[in-house]
Amino acid sequence: MKGIFSSFIFCFVAANLSGQISISFDVLENMPGPGRDDAVAFVAGQRAYAGLGSFGPNGGFEIKNDLWRYNHQIDTWSQVDPLPGAPRQYAMSFSYLEKGIVFGGHNNSAFFDELWTFSEVSSWQLISLHPGGARAAGAGFILEDELYIGTGRDDALYYNDFWKYNFTTGMWTELPPFPGGLRFETIGFVRNGNGYLGMGRDENLAFKNDLWEFDPLNQSWEEVCSFDEAIAYSKSEFKEGRALLFGGQTASSALSSKAFILDQQCQTYEFESGLEARRGCASFQLEDDCYFFGGLLENGQKSNQLVRLTLEEESFPTFELISYTWSNKLFFDAPSTVEEIHIYDSKGMLVAHYMPNANKGSIDLENATNGIYLIRIRSDKSIKSYKALVISN
Repeated sequence: MKGIFSSFIFCFVAANLSGQISISFDVLENMPGPGRDDAVAFVAGQRAYAGLGSFGPNGGFEIKNDLWRYNHQIDTWSQVDPLPGAPRQYAMSFSYLEKGIVFGGHNNSAFFDELWTFSEVSSWQLISLHPGGARAAGAGFILEDELYIGTGRDDALYYNDFWKYNFTTGMWTELPPFPGGLRFETIGFVRNGNGYLGMGRDENLAFKNDLWEFDPLNQSWEEVCSFDEAIAYSKSEFKEGRALLFGGQTASSALSSKAFILDQQCQTYEFESGLEARRGCASFQLEDDCYFFGGLLENGQKSNQLVRLTLEEESFPTFELISYTWSNKLFFDAPSTVEEIHIYDSKGMLVAHYMPNANKGSIDLENATNGIYLIRIRSDKSIKSYKALVISN
C-alpha cells in the first residue's frame, strides 16, 4: 500500500525549534513469489530491477538467478531474462548509465569472479573476470566511468584489497587497499566526487562502525567518522549530499528496523521506521527516492517487500511556533487519521506514546525539558519522523 501522508503541521507551544530532517517510509507492491534476502537491485534505463538472492525457509532455501523489472509509475512487477550464469547470493550490484552492474557472489558450491552488465536493449552480458579473485559480500561504488570494488570474502579468506575497472578500456587496476582491515558485508556510496566504504564485519566477525573516504585523484584513504552503532548486512543509497542506510544486524545479533542518515558534515541521524527489523536488503535509487527490497526478518522468514524511503529537509514549513507560556503542547493537523505518535529523547529513550486516532488534536508536553527530540508519526503503513530542538521559554 502506498503512503497517504502528504503533509503535517506540528506546533510546539512555548518552544523554539531549530532544524528538521524527516523520512517517510512507504510500503509498495511486493515482488511476486517467496521472500528473499541477499539479492541484487539496480536501475537500467527508466526502470528498476531486482532479483537473484536466496529464498527460504518458505521458499525452500533455493538460491536464484531470476530478475524482475519494477515499474514505479504504476507500482507493478514483471519478470525479465534471468542471469545466464549460475544462481547466486551476496553479489554486489550498481547502476551505471543505462545499465545494471552485477559482480561476484556465491552459492552452495562456488564463489564467482564474474562482472556482468544488464540493459533493456541487450539483456545480460559477461564483460570481465576479476583478477583479484572470486568473492562475495564486498562493496564498492562507481565514479564517472570506473567501477571501484573491494573487501568481501570467499570460503577461506577475507579481503581488504581495492580495485577499479574502467568500462571504456576494460582494464582492471589494483589500488591502495582499504585501510580499515579485512572486512566483509561493508557498505559503499559516492558523495561529492569521492567514494566511501566502511562498517561491516572483520576477519574475527566483530562488527565495525567506521567509515572511510577514498579520493580517486590522489588514490588515498581517510577515516572520516564513526556511526553510533556498529552494523553489518545493511544497505546504503545516496541522495542530495547524504547517505541513507536501512536495516542490518548489530553486534548484539539483533536485526535493525532503523534508518540512518549521514549528512554533508558527517553527522549521523537515526530514525525508527516502525517496519519489521531486517538484514540483507537490496537497494536502488530512482528519481528522488531510495528503495530497499527484501531481507531476512527476525522470525527467520524472508521478505518480498519493497519499501520507499523519502528524505526531506525543510525550513519549518511543517512546524509553527506559538508563544503561549502557560503550557507546552504538541498540536497536529494531518490530512488523514494519525494512529500513533512516539516521542524519543536524544538518547533514543521513549518519553511519550500516544494513540490519538484522529486527524487533529493536541498532546500535553508539560514535562518536556530542553533538548533534541525525535517525533515519529504513523498512519497505516506510512511513517514520518521529525527531529526538533526544544528550548523552553
